[in-house]
Amino acid sequence: MKKYTSEEKLKIVQKSLLEVAPDKVIDEITMETSITNDLVLDSIEIMDLLIKIREEMQSAEEQEAIDIDRLLIYLFAESEDVLVKSICDFMDELTK
Repeated sequence: MKKYTSEEKLKIVQKSLLEVAPDKVIDEITMETSITNDLVLDSIEIMDLLIKIREEMQSAEEQEAIDIDRLLIYLFAESEDVLVKSICDFMDELTK
């Protein structure tokens, strides 16, 4: 799987957010933006966001599945506040 720069990961998250919850996206999404507190995404929107990110990260020829359950555990293990940075950090884990 392709390695992504911080800027590329942030763009993937931003694009996915615009598709999943365009009415909730604030002017500027940063690594410190909370998808649970700042954007107030509900659980269904979070799942939709993660699926969109997975679709963006996988090219048509890649067969490796991204484990959404593993991602949810990773994101919510320490806090109910999920930052964009946490999603980007997990994206790094997927590309190892």
